[in-house]
Amino acid sequence: MTRFLVIDGYSKAARDELQAGGATIAATLYERMLLRWAPAGSSAHILFPADDGIDPDLDLHQYDGITWTGCSLCVNDDHKSEVQCQIELQRRAFAAGVPGFGSCWAAQIAVVAAGGQVAPNPNGREMGVARKIRLTEQGLAHPMYAGKPPVFDGFTSHDDEVTHTPDGASILASNPWTRVQAVHVVHEGTPFWGLQYHPEYDLHEMARLMFTRADKLVGLGLFEDRDAALRHVDDLEELHDNPSRKDLGWQLGIDADLLDPGVRQVEVKNWVSSLLALLLLTTVLGAQTNYDEAKVPKYTLPDPLGDATSPLQWPARRGELMQLLEGHVYGRMPGRPAKMPMTLTVDPTAMEGTATRKEVVIRFGEANDAPSMRVLVYVPNGRDGPAPAFLGLNFWGNHTISPDPEITKNPATRRTRPRGSRKSRWPVQKILSRGYALATVYYGDIDPDEHDGFKNGVHPLFPMTTAGKRDDDAWGSICAWAWGLSRAMDALVKDEDIDGERVAVLGHSRLGKTALWAGACDERFKLVISNNSGCGGAALSRRGFGETVQRINAGFPHWFCDRFKTYNGNEAALPVDQHTLIACIAPRACLVSSAEGDRWADPHGEFLSILAADPVYRMLGTEGLPATEMPKPGSASLGRLGYHIRPGRHDVTDADWEVFLSFADRVMHAK
Repeated sequence: MTRFLVIDGYSKAARDELQAGGATIAATLYERMLLRWAPAGSSAHILFPADDGIDPDLDLHQYDGITWTGCSLCVNDDHKSEVQCQIELQRRAFAAGVPGFGSCWAAQIAVVAAGGQVAPNPNGREMGVARKIRLTEQGLAHPMYAGKPPVFDGFTSHDDEVTHTPDGASILASNPWTRVQAVHVVHEGTPFWGLQYHPEYDLHEMARLMFTRADKLVGLGLFEDRDAALRHVDDLEELHDNPSRKDLGWQLGIDADLLDPGVRQVEVKNWVSSLLALLLLTTVLGAQTNYDEAKVPKYTLPDPLGDATSPLQWPARRGELMQLLEGHVYGRMPGRPAKMPMTLTVDPTAMEGTATRKEVVIRFGEANDAPSMRVLVYVPNGRDGPAPAFLGLNFWGNHTISPDPEITKNPATRRTRPRGSRKSRWPVQKILSRGYALATVYYGDIDPDEHDGFKNGVHPLFPMTTAGKRDDDAWGSICAWAWGLSRAMDALVKDEDIDGERVAVLGHSRLGKTALWAGACDERFKLVISNNSGCGGAALSRRGFGETVQRINAGFPHWFCDRFKTYNGNEAALPVDQHTLIACIAPRACLVSSAEGDRWADPHGEFLSILAADPVYRMLGTEGLPATEMPKPGSASLGRLGYHIRPGRHDVTDADWEVFLSFADRVMHAK
């Protein structure tokens, strides 16, 4: 069974317009086409990124192939979030090694994501039928065109064209109107077959599209008036219903390359076949991503204790480990800015009077354009004394953690998730009812999660360059986000309603990596919680299981320091591993939480990592981790170190929060 991801880039309004004109939405056309040529039992999952953005936790590895439909957006409008998020998604697909295919918008997205360029076609809009598409020398030899005539026509509708192909790309087909009618892109070792024309269309769908665009086509001079456009639409519909009408086919210049899906969609058929061959090859030879414990290489972990044999010797050893983690993994963390003004707003009647809502805007400098972040805080009312607190970053904006209409929606966020849409990950009322405050910050306030050359967010405050070149141990985005958590902690310790000595820092996925680094760097955090943090977080890098150092550096080159890339495929040379990160939190409490189905994050590697940190905790006189064997899904082992695993996939659930709260009760003695 083949698993496809179909990405429909159209906005909801554009899809509604198509359907109002009698057309089928692009995602459905692609789904039908793929399943026509795929083996029985194959499936397609449809994504509409222009509606809701892209979930940063979307696991692309669950798909065998990714396909993109056409789209009415313009790829050069990359200042628009609905465009930028789709470019970033294809970059993630390249990094994840998932092969791609698509039409029109798809080819342009792939080219731009790989470093090429797109611009308006100087010939104007190519509409209806792209004539005399001719295979290039590379196209004649390419497996996508096996069984295709060397010259053919294709359904089309586009204004833009590829002007500069990225390194490693090949132009496979061209015609007098559009130089790049098909392109083979290889980026980060991942192939993408892109067409400028549309094999998913038939005469009926082209007719409905032209009906929908009739007035625009008249304005472009393609028809004399609307009546002429509608007569053409009727002719297309007639030929679709009666393909034996040779007279009409001759008048319209339409032949078997458009009428016969076996010819029109040969590119799709060949892509699916190549995908199946690749899947067979990886089954026989072993998949590039290792999910087999038997294939984990033999490794030796660095001793977290080093020469330390007593608690008195631990601070020096810890200092050595922190320098190694800074210099080889996360980068150097700077101090706080000299000036950091804060502005506070308070509402004591939040959550129907059960809580006080606070918003603290922290500006990193006194200039009006200095970067800033907004800390959202909920404190339970009716408590005795200052409350212990959880502090964590969120992915989609503070307004998404609760439907509370009074939460300020940060204007800097480029994400489009609606208010309260991530409340399942943030059970605010449960946390408050257990006596804890909750503080959160949108991570994009601190540093945009994209490879922008470290020109935005807080990085320009501390550039870390030598002779104009970025230092190999300069801080990456995970370090920047961790720095932001410490700046939020600066605000919490000033809040009389918060017990600054009882604050837990937590995070999920990449923000779980962030929480661990923040907890190691800032000893004010009493408890550190990592959820599904995987490679670069709690999981041992040397295991090479699931996500690897090479894969994470390729997909997210901005997360770690540049020196970390020298360990791509060479994890054994690392002077540290992730157990030493957990050891640096000692003797403070640390909980690592995993999901059984999240193999990409290597749950077993996360357990082995926290187990390998146990000797440090025990030397320091604490209980450490009670378990010596990995707990079964749905259970936890809780000492000063804790490990929890639940059934399910990459997420934060109520089951996770029950363990977080229970562990915090043990550590903080909160009631």
